[in-house]
Amino acid sequence: FFPHLWLNSTFTLITLAFYGIAFTGLMRFWRDMKRLVPAAGPAKKPLSKLLPVLREIFAHSGFSGCASTRLRKIAHMMVFFGFGLLLMVTLYAIVATFTSNYPMTFWNPFKIAGNAASLMIYGGLGMMVHQRIFNKQIFGKSSYTDWLLLVSIALLTLSGTLVEWARLGNWAIDGNHSIAYILYFFHLVAVWFVIIFLPFTKLGHLVYRTAALLYARSIGRK
Repeated sequence: FFPHLWLNSTFTLITLAFYGIAFTGLMRFWRDMKRLVPAAGPAKKPLSKLLPVLREIFAHSGFSGCASTRLRKIAHMMVFFGFGLLLMVTLYAIVATFTSNYPMTFWNPFKIAGNAASLMIYGGLGMMVHQRIFNKQIFGKSSYTDWLLLVSIALLTLSGTLVEWARLGNWAIDGNHSIAYILYFFHLVAVWFVIIFLPFTKLGHLVYRTAALLYARSIGRK
């Protein structure tokens, strides 16, 4: 359909360009924190606080113990770790294209991990959507940016699942097997959208929140 070498190279270059722009914004954010919230005394190196901050983020310890936020924590963790697992599987798939191990069979451990990650994302997204529709007194009115993120992740995951089914089931319409390629193209567009615009959506708070926590811990603040 189109060479993976050109596809992966183009995707990598465009992604690096977008993330380079996001990095300049992060550096500006860091300078503003130092200017607006200066350290009261000697500050520690931010990297020395990296592991505790990552543990706090991965554990989602910022959520309180009430029932509504416990459900949010579960939903966030399912999507967070499911998305991370899918990213690792994608990186393996890119490497596999150069080692003649692609496409992967259904029972390939990485394929199984990818399917498990998809189920985690479906479950987490379902909980998030349900909460936003039926628990508005907690979440308030959902905005365009809220739904854009949820829908884009859902389309990415669903299109990937459909591509897998189309390949394994050898789907065809009137003997034409191009449906898998059409779905694959749509899936790639969804992947590009989510990953390239990740720093500029609500997912960007992962990076900015990490930076804020690193700075706060380095100057001795909670």
